[in-house]
Amino acid sequence: MDVQTNKESESVQKDNDLRGKIYKGKKGEYKIFEYVNRGGIGTIWKANRISSINENGEIVPIGNEEQDTVAIKILHSNDFDLSDIAHWERFEREIVHGEGFNHSNLVKVLDGIY
Repeated sequence: MDVQTNKESESVQKDNDLRGKIYKGKKGEYKIFEYVNRGGIGTIWKANRISSINENGEIVPIGNEEQDTVAIKILHSNDFDLSDIAHWERFEREIVHGEGFNHSNLVKVLDGIY
């Protein structure tokens, strides 16, 4: 049986409030639909990629049958110092390195949303 502390329970409730929210990244828009897990510096969500951004910077909607299910990592502002450039550099490196991986046991990084 899983036991949650009050802090964890409050965090999960806040996390549940993100369902349906749309995030715009460099390569498209993503709509959150399911909470996955909470980690050290972020919360992982399942989302649908609902649009892409073409070479002219225009948003192009993606039909329901073509939407990809993706994982989104949303950083915790209380655990991730938004004013510390070193944190942003670490997150950017994580994105860049992750984009280069292609393995069935790894999540492929598609985009960065800051």
